[in-house]
Amino acid sequence: MQHIAIALLLVCFVAFGLACSRENKEARLIEAVNGYRIAAERGDIEAQYTLGDLYYFGHEGVPQDIAEAARWYRSAAEQGEPTSQMWLAIAYHHGERGLPQDYSKAARWYRLAGAEELAKNVDALAEGRREVSKTEATARARLQTVGADHITSAGLYCKTHIENLAKYTHKWTDGWLVLKFSQFEWKDKAKSIVRYYGDKILFQNGFGAWVNHVYWCDYDTVNGEPVRVGAEPGRLSDLPP
Repeated sequence: MQHIAIALLLVCFVAFGLACSRENKEARLIEAVNGYRIAAERGDIEAQYTLGDLYYFGHEGVPQDIAEAARWYRSAAEQGEPTSQMWLAIAYHHGERGLPQDYSKAARWYRLAGAEELAKNVDALAEGRREVSKTEATARARLQTVGADHITSAGLYCKTHIENLAKYTHKWTDGWLVLKFSQFEWKDKAKSIVRYYGDKILFQNGFGAWVNHVYWCDYDTVNGEPVRVGAEPGRLSDLPP
């Protein structure tokens, strides 16, 4: 029954502040919070839930602390307190209130709180995310396979087109055994066109100075021919990821 007496102190402080001695307000609140903490540590569900609320919303004399709120909500939820279970489910569902998004944990807490339909919805979201991850992994694997298979031929057939971009003259900085391209990405996945990137060429400017350039070539991997090329001053390491 100790927490009931403490609740009365909080009522005095929160609802009827003017009736309480202003000098004692902070001391009363500290006493109340400490009392709730003692009761919560002894396993009192109501005290655990109340501490969760106090720390989650924050109050005069009680700074907001989301992590501490989550700790007490979890303690109450693990003892079967349904509101705390829903609190955790929603937090894990949306990745908020200081907790990471976790559909599996969200579904668990929804079910414990008796919200089966919400749990099924989260299960569907989790399955959808897994399918998206598989699709993305498959797409990345296909890009790596196609890109690597054609990187040598792209260097061979794009080379002259890149050289023709020079206004004056050019010179390559690589050797015969070095690939012209070092990076690639899809330009048009449906048509199997890959954009290859490299930076192993110097173009001479109007003052006779040599300037390193980044070049690219959109290469049709089905027909084995360049589609478009381009270049600009700089190095690949200077470009944003």
